[in-house]
Amino acid sequence: MTMSALALMPRRTVLSSEEAPARGASLPHLAGASLPPSVRTAGALALLLLAVAVTGLILVAFAVAMPVLLLLAAVSGRLPRRAARPGWRPAPA
Repeated sequence: MTMSALALMPRRTVLSSEEAPARGASLPHLAGASLPPSVRTAGALALLLLAVAVTGLILVAFAVAMPVLLLLAAVSGRLPRRAARPGWRPAPA
């Protein structure tokens, strides 16, 4: 680089340790950064419990819904039959 190119580059000011912002203040975007650790831990555990509960409800819903839907399909005659496939024969005994 030439000297003229270096002169055009913006200069950065290096802050001393006294002028540097506090560690927590530099991350204001973190949710709950100002809360005590015990409150943050309780909140994290509550979110984890909520996620497990929602996952369990989804699994139970599928475990109940799928047999009911299969039963309805069987009663209404919409289940495919094995022999209905063209060219299918039972295996010889």
